[in-house]
Amino acid sequence: MNLAIVILFDTAMVILAAYYWDRLIAEDEAYGRRWFIEWIIKGIFLPAVVWILLNIGHRPVMPALVPMLPPANPGWFGQICFALAYLVAQTVPALYAIGSFWAPLTLVWIVIAVCCREGVSTHFKNGCYVWGGLFIVFLVLLGFARCLPAAGFCALAWIVPVAHYLQLAKPIVPVPMYASAIAKIKFGKYREAERAIISELEKCETDFDGWLMLAALYARQFHDLPEAERAIYDLCKDPAATPSQVTIALNLLADWQLQLAGDPTAARRALDGIIARLPGTHMAHMAGLRKAQLPADAAELKARQQPKTIQLRHVDNELGQVPSPEQIDRAAALALVSECTEKLKRDPNDVEVREQLARTLADQLDELDLAMEQLNLMIEMPEQSRLKIAEWLALMASWEMDRRGNQAAARDLLLRIVKEFADTPHAFSAQRRLSLLDAEQRVARIHAPAAKSPGTKTA
Repeated sequence: MNLAIVILFDTAMVILAAYYWDRLIAEDEAYGRRWFIEWIIKGIFLPAVVWILLNIGHRPVMPALVPMLPPANPGWFGQICFALAYLVAQTVPALYAIGSFWAPLTLVWIVIAVCCREGVSTHFKNGCYVWGGLFIVFLVLLGFARCLPAAGFCALAWIVPVAHYLQLAKPIVPVPMYASAIAKIKFGKYREAERAIISELEKCETDFDGWLMLAALYARQFHDLPEAERAIYDLCKDPAATPSQVTIALNLLADWQLQLAGDPTAARRALDGIIARLPGTHMAHMAGLRKAQLPADAAELKARQQPKTIQLRHVDNELGQVPSPEQIDRAAALALVSECTEKLKRDPNDVEVREQLARTLADQLDELDLAMEQLNLMIEMPEQSRLKIAEWLALMASWEMDRRGNQAAARDLLLRIVKEFADTPHAFSAQRRLSLLDAEQRVARIHAPAAKSPGTKTA
């Protein structure tokens, strides 16, 4: 028998066993990839190596399976060719026998491992016993007929249909259907919806969508946040829950704590659960960023939820005609500055708070240098819109012109708006303001009082 054919035959046996291993028991920790590789090594490679070592040379312990006579007076090349031919002649039958018996033995082991699990019907097990008894009788007949080399093929022909039927007969996990529960929720029948969800979860106790829907029902419809929180944490403890599912569930719990309970501390605790369960991941990083943006307490959350008054102004107001701000006492202004500073410590990229800080410093405390420093920081932040940058430059120009009377600095800022942000409405207003400044300077030069000469006398 050709050595290449035998190697292909053994390879086909390994592929066949790997197919049913992957379909039936690969997900079992006791029969993982490492176990299968070790099984191949111990079942094929190790016996082949032992056989080759025992059959190299003529030894009384293990006589040659295929006797060969060396050629008369061989040269060194003839000796090498004879040694290789002798090795192949002794190895080919062994590899055939190993492969033909290893594959059915592996499939029998896999079938037994699957039958030891729960979920395999008694009918199938009884069928395996009947088939096994028939096979034993057939092996006895083969022994009497002295056809033992074909026993491996017969065993393979018996066990492959069994393994294939076992793959098809694996218990099907029922898929929960929540259409009825969703319809009941829309019609306001929340108790009936709860019972419908629970009945579906009885079919599949680890279904993520069902538990999340049940938790949402407790939180939003029954206003029972402790029960919803308990359901979320039980869901996250499930070993089958994926990192993305844990992140979705805990973020949703944080939303409920903020929206329904107004409790930033509980929301922060839910986000800490993501960081603790998934350290070093992108999801933990995003949870940390969201945690940094949460209000410090319930009072701050309530203040954020209050509707904000936005003062609408014409673009020209940013270029020298800023309406007078509502004046507050210095103590209130300092308190507002302190509050904005604390918020910026938690989230330095909060543009709205930083702009409020700059306007308070300039309008209420007359700290123009500090206010412009804040505006410059916002201008240098990445991903800021061109419209906002042009607005901040126009505000700085108005401060330079109205508060300091520094027309040169104001002109430089206006020119920057015109050159770098020509597609914004602030550029049009800046150009018009520059034209007015030039006209004012010309008029001032024309109407400047002439210097009196020394000999001039008044009438």
